[in-house]
Amino acid sequence: MSLRLNLVGEVVSLLVVGCVLLAHSFPDGAPGEACVRHKPNHGGKAQPMSQMPFTITASSSTYKPGDTVAVRIEGKWGKYFRGFFVQASDERGRWVGKFEPTDFSVSHPECAATTHHDNLEKEELTLVWHPPENATGTVRFLASILKSYKLYWVDAPALTPNKSKANLQNSQEHKPVEEVASSSPSSTSV
Repeated sequence: MSLRLNLVGEVVSLLVVGCVLLAHSFPDGAPGEACVRHKPNHGGKAQPMSQMPFTITASSSTYKPGDTVAVRIEGKWGKYFRGFFVQASDERGRWVGKFEPTDFSVSHPECAATTHHDNLEKEELTLVWHPPENATGTVRFLASILKSYKLYWVDAPALTPNKSKANLQNSQEHKPVEEVASSSPSSTSV
């Protein structure tokens, strides 16, 4: 009887540990709750934007039917990232459009977002966003970037060609979009 109780206790312990691990780690992307809460459920606290070793650029901040917008995340100085969550919203903060899913990203069409599909190191990647079919407007992309389990940045805005030179210089030394669009990917690209 005591052997049976020990076995049951071990099985219950394994199930509890498994549930805790599943609840706190998302190597295959952010869960749906990230749509409203962009901070990872990893503990720790978001790092200052001034220390973010990544650039986020978008090819445009405006859209019309049939357009696509490229959103690029790139590590500075050879830095890599493991995870991301990028969301599109209009000038009123409403979620708008959808991202193309890829082999390394998962789309959250319910909230105009996309996230990583694995936790492998990535130096750069380009995501493709599609606007609503019958609308024109302004779009803003916010990205949360995960370097490691407890090292991340939340709600970093993507720079666009419409930003002024003054804003560009004050925005963590991002590359101009024209240079990003013409550079060839060194690792993952959509």
